Amino acid sequence: MVRRSFFGAALGLCWMLVGCGGGGGAGPSDTGRIFVRNDSKATVDVVVYIHGEQGEVQTEVPPGETKDVTQVDLKNGTVVRLHLKARSSPDDTRGYHHFQPEATVEVTVRGNITIRVTGPLIFGSPLPYEFMR
Repeated sequence: MVRRSFFGAALGLCWMLVGCGGGGGAGPSDTGRIFVRNDSKATVDVVVYIHGEQGEVQTEVPPGETKDVTQVDLKNGTVVRLHLKARSSPDDTRGYHHFQPEATVEVTVRGNITIRVTGPLIFGSPLPYEFMR
């Protein structure tokens, strides 16, 4: 009888672990990445500077694409500075100009963050963007 109870308890425990995904829970992550989603009409060049790390990460984000611009998991609380610059100003009827839309953004990692580049892109103006979680 004891054997049967033990077997039933073990089977129930296995069933619970399988049903719950094996334990560990779905708690908040202690790392994150930064993505840039380009909903504008021009390619955006992104340079990422990670506080406390040497060097920089450069990425180009074509129109309609989303890219992981940090390329590594970063600990929550890490301060990251990004410089975003459009290669052209397709929404400006005056043509090409060397003062393309750009912005410098500083974020603190708290899970994954997406920076969405919007529009219109007008030279001499800041690059329009918004944060998405």
